[in-house]
Amino acid sequence: MNLQVKDYIGKLRDTKHERELRLLLGKQPEEERFQFIQELLSYDLIVGLKLAQTCLQKEQFFEQILEQGLQTADASTLQFWLECVVPRLGMRRVIAILTQKLETDAVAVTKALYWLPRLLPKDDKHGGLALAKLTELTCSKEGKRSDP
Repeated sequence: MNLQVKDYIGKLRDTKHERELRLLLGKQPEEERFQFIQELLSYDLIVGLKLAQTCLQKEQFFEQILEQGLQTADASTLQFWLECVVPRLGMRRVIAILTQKLETDAVAVTKALYWLPRLLPKDDKHGGLALAKLTELTCSKEGKRSDP
């Protein structure tokens, strides 16, 4: 069965339809699930991210979702992207990706840094240290950009 996003766009806010869609997606290979979710994200961000959390397993897909969120999300909607990927990738992996991204897109990293402390588990000392280090790197990079 070939699922088409256009067949579900009008129905997506109904939990019954979301549950049925999850079941149908679960029968598809993960690559097809990911492609469906990628297309859906442009129509309904919240439902697309919820489906990603419940239907995808591979870390590479969550890394791609993070990259997409960093490229497309504004400062307020980036929260939803991070809430989707942090539980699947882990705080330290997300911070590692953001650290790599700092050279090419410091603005996206700065937006993410606003939300990350809220997503850090209180008992994650290693994640807290990594977050503090990324914050320090970002601040020093921003300071260099503002110097004459």
